[in-house]
Amino acid sequence: MACGPQRLEAFALALATGVPPVEAAKLAGYPQGSQFAASARKRARRKDVKAIVAELQKPVKEKLAKTIEANFAWATEKLMSVANAELDLSNIKPSDKIRAIEVLAKMHGWNAPEKRDVNAEVKIERIERVIVDPPTRSGTNL
Repeated sequence: MACGPQRLEAFALALATGVPPVEAAKLAGYPQGSQFAASARKRARRKDVKAIVAELQKPVKEKLAKTIEANFAWATEKLMSVANAELDLSNIKPSDKIRAIEVLAKMHGWNAPEKRDVNAEVKIERIERVIVDPPTRSGTNL
């Protein structure tokens, strides 16, 4: 059973693989007491633990980013070939070209935002009370 820094590293390693904090604490060999779950969650939020987890995940994240970039480039190339292809009723239909262009635009962020988030703060500088006399009514303009 690991103790001290080794246990903390085992805990961080378990967190880096996606294990929840409570399960990571069990795997690392922390003693189970009345505050076990709360301590595990608190330990997972520590800066040193987050730094270890980030360091352990860094190579995997870099590899994933490269894979995503390669897939993005491949998809772009395939869609561009469809979008630029000559119309041939036996192979490529106009709707295929249109859809390829739509997907390219969405992938590359060429479209204008579909929704606008309007959460602007309103600053009220002055509230003024205005009293307006009602118009006089006569029997003819009811």
